[in-house]
Amino acid sequence: MMDNDDDSPWMQDDDIDFHHQPGSSASAPSAHASRHEDRIAQQEYNKMAARYHDEGYRAGITSGKESSLQQGFDEGYSISAPLARQLGHLRGIATTLLAILTTNSGAKYSSPVLDHFSSAEEKERVVTALRDVVSCLGALSQEDVVPVDQEAEEHKKEHDGDAGENLKTIERNQINQLNAMMQGLGAGQESVPRSKPGLEECKQRLQIVLDACGMGSIPLHFSEGSVDGMTQ
Repeated sequence: MMDNDDDSPWMQDDDIDFHHQPGSSASAPSAHASRHEDRIAQQEYNKMAARYHDEGYRAGITSGKESSLQQGFDEGYSISAPLARQLGHLRGIATTLLAILTTNSGAKYSSPVLDHFSSAEEKERVVTALRDVVSCLGALSQEDVVPVDQEAEEHKKEHDGDAGENLKTIERNQINQLNAMMQGLGAGQESVPRSKPGLEECKQRLQIVLDACGMGSIPLHFSEGSVDGMTQ
């Protein structure tokens, strides 16, 4: 049984009358076949044109997405990277200084910082203040430092769905664990929670500690490959 919806370009049996009527032109079958060949060629052309159109459309969409993603990445990186790097730099300075000040006197190395204090009480006050700074820096999360792009968050939620949100939750938990470990280096748990200081306030408080230790100031800009990160 033949499907009546068949749109095959090939000629059916009833398209050409093989039993010509008397007096019909001998060139009629040839002309009829030529028309069908033209129709086949036109259909093949339409298929090819549609295919290239679809491929071109998809390529254009992909290129547009990549361009938009790159632009968004560049803008986001220019904002978040310096802030994240500054937070990491401050954490590194604070934890290193805390390790130096709390090292036992019998350690094999020494630092000029240890000889700066006139009394043990003065040193203990500085250590207490430094522990508080370390704890505050550890409490800062990405959301506290880098401004959240609500439009980007909504767009990501629409495309990633629950899977993207679950992945983000896992990453946030891992970061929170690291922050909790750093907070453990600082002050102990307090019965009354205080308001969380911002990055700039933590930087100012760390600078006060550095001044008390006779050290240099924290640089406003961090150059690539900087080792000591301090200016005398």
